[in-house]
This record gives sequence, structure tokens and C-alpha cells, in this order.
Amino acid sequence: MTIKKTEKYTVDELFTESVSLIEEDVEQALNGFHYLLNNDPDSNALVFYIGTCEMKRGNFGVAVNLLKLSIDMKKDGDFAEAWNNLGWCYHEQGFIEKADDCFKKTMELKPESADVYNNVASCYVNNGTPDKALHFLKKGFELDPNHGQISWNIGLAYLEKGMWVEGWKGYEFGLESGHRKRRNYHKDVETPLWKGEKGHTVVIYGEQGIGDETMFASILPDAIKDADVIFDCHPRLVNIFRNSFPDIPIFGTRKEKELDWCTKEKIDSCLPIGSLGGMYRKKLKDFPKKPYIKADDFLVSKIKERLNTKKPIVVIHWKGGTAKTNKDYRSIGLKEWKPILEKDCEFVSLQYTENAPEVVKMVNEEYGVNIHHWEDVVADMDWQTAALQASDLVISVNTSIVHISGALGKECWCLTPKKCAWRYGLKDEQMAWYGSVKQYRETNGWTPIIEQVAKDLEEKLC
Repeated sequence: MTIKKTEKYTVDELFTESVSLIEEDVEQALNGFHYLLNNDPDSNALVFYIGTCEMKRGNFGVAVNLLKLSIDMKKDGDFAEAWNNLGWCYHEQGFIEKADDCFKKTMELKPESADVYNNVASCYVNNGTPDKALHFLKKGFELDPNHGQISWNIGLAYLEKGMWVEGWKGYEFGLESGHRKRRNYHKDVETPLWKGEKGHTVVIYGEQGIGDETMFASILPDAIKDADVIFDCHPRLVNIFRNSFPDIPIFGTRKEKELDWCTKEKIDSCLPIGSLGGMYRKKLKDFPKKPYIKADDFLVSKIKERLNTKKPIVVIHWKGGTAKTNKDYRSIGLKEWKPILEKDCEFVSLQYTENAPEVVKMVNEEYGVNIHHWEDVVADMDWQTAALQASDLVISVNTSIVHISGALGKECWCLTPKKCAWRYGLKDEQMAWYGSVKQYRETNGWTPIIEQVAKDLEEKLC
């Protein structure tokens, strides 16, 4: 349902309709609230809902101002929903202490709300402080044991701590909370989830980004021992996985209308690839840390021909992610890489952001270096993988480049921020998933980390 003409609604009807559309169609909801605010500019409720809509749109700075205004307009400050949403905005902006204060205020106003405890905990999940997260999550769980979001966050906190059995148990609740995708591979009936039955034909399907999918693909060799596996991966990864897993049928679909191939296959069950973790990665020694993908040899040779150098080849990647995946935390401006770029290496950029060519050109001119940046290579995952395979070393922030490098068994130095996803662990130098990835963890800004990497690179060149 959409709001086509506001004139056909009474004020109360338009308000109710706009509230109902916040999750379904935020733009329409926003239009409705703005129309109402023009006739009632002193309504703190309308200001709150407009702020909430801006939060849903990702305009967190705008949302903060509106939500604070709605609290001030209420005068007594007893506006738990506004405090809660204000906390989320601060959280998404990376202002953890401010978010924490807002959530604690919400907790004072709504002490029996499981949602509030979950929100407070969200400040600490994937923030290097999983024990703090678990403290609040357990309180929320006591209030509502059926709260899927809480169970999901409990899982992430345990995974961050390396408590795999407990972590995977909570991770499965992501299918209920909307963090993970449930897909169907039968036309008229729901495809049952695989529970490890021997002899099943199982579609294992990708469910998140390229990095996660590549990471979890390390478990496919375990799964094929128990079932006939079909892998439905991200379309950009099809060629890589077909080259790496020749015994597994590989498809690359993301839309149901593209699933015609299912009619030619006898499919017993399916499973999102992340669920393989709970089946095959129950303790640290279950992670083999061996290379499991390989690049196209022809493309690798072409990369080496293009470089035509005897210098060590170092692939770099300095920025990654989106606003929703903590882009700012896991990005380091290329100009800050100067101590590294001064070393006698052949640097290749695989940075895929729109302004990457301009940034590389500027740094090349300012520092007198020669970073290669080829748009045709960056735009194609097969070529990217070949460039990684052709390199002697990869230096990257937290992006899919790290996971592909680890999957190739390529030496990779990963620049890990304080605020990072559970898969990077807490303090260990090495990731559980890969044997070739070394982490340099941020402690007090990036400058000392960059200097240490430059020093280690110099030693490596000697």
C-alpha cells in the first residue's frame, strides 16, 4: 500500500498509514509525516517519526538532530523510543560511548524491555568487548528467551571469543532475525534444511558478501564427504569456484527467476553456507588453514606479463565496505601509506571504489611512486584473484581481498581495526580460518601500524 494522495485520508488515517509504511516504504512514510508536520509543527511525535525515517534511510546525522529535537519537545525527556533510536544512530556513526549513554537512558525508562538490553549489547558486539555484550544479552534473554535478535548477537559474541559450539548455536538464529537468508529450491514446496543426512543432494547457497562466502567455502571439502553438494554462489565467484572445486556443480543465482537449473537436478535439501560452521568447525583444530581456491593460470600469466618486473609484487587495498559495515573504521587513506609505498616494490591497487583511479594518480604524483591501477582487473573478480595469485604479498584492510588471499594461501598482512567483525577474532595475530593471513591490530590510531608494516616489509625485502 502506498500514499498516493494525502487528501483522501483523515489526519489520523494518514498518521496510521505512514507509521505502517516505515518498514515497507520509508519514502512514502516520510512524505506522509512531512505533510502532517506542515499542519502540526509542534508535534514531537511527528518529528520523532521523521527522524526515525531518516535513520532507516541511513541519514544518521540528520536523524540525530531530529530525534534530539523530539526529546526536547517532549520536555520531560520520557521518550524511550526516541532515546533508543538516537542510540542506534550514534552506534551506526561509530560513537559508541554516546550510543551506550542513550541505550542506558532507554533502559532506565523501559527496564523490562528485552529490546533495550539487546541494543545496549550491540555497542559491544564486534567491538572487541564481547564479555560486556554478553552481560546485557543474558539479561535480555532472561526477559525474552524467544528473542531471535538476542540469540543472534549472543552467537556473534561467542564466535568473537572463539567459543565455536556456543557461537554457531546462536548464529543459526540469524535465519529468524533476518540477518541471514532462507532460500527455496523447489517450485511448489519449501526446500527442507539439510541436517547432515547422508546421501542427500544438497544445495549449499551463499547468503552474504563475497568475503564471507569465500571464507565459508573452506568447509565445502568437508560437506562433500557426507552429501552430493551443489554450490549456488555469488555470480562473480562462479568461475573461481568452478576452477577450484571441479567435482562440485557450481551455479551463480541470486533471484528465484534464475533458478531454472533446479528443475534438472534432484534436490533433497538446502543449507545456507554459514550453517556449515556449526557442523564442521566446532573447535580450533577443525580449521585446516590450507589453500582451497586457485586462480586461472592463464590470467595469472597475463598479470605477470603486464607487470614485467623483477621487483616484489605487492597488492594493496586501503578502503572497503559500506556505511552499514563500518566502512570508516576499516579504511585508511592511501596518503597515510607513504612509509609502505616508499619501499622498492611493484605496487598494484585492487581498490574498487569509484574514485580509486584519481586517488592513485594523486599519490603517484605527490610521492613519486608508481602504483598500478587497472580498471579492467579491478572490475572482474577472476582478474582480481589472478592478480592476488601473481603477487608476493597482499596488504589490505578488512575486505574480501583478505579472504580471497587467505583462500589462495597467499601471504596477506591484514590491517584490522579495533571495531571489526567476529571472524577476525579478538587479539590473535592469525585468523582461525587461514594459515597465510597475519593481522596488524590497531591500538592507538593507524600511524604506528603503518610504520610497523613498513618496517616488516623492509625486513622482508632484505
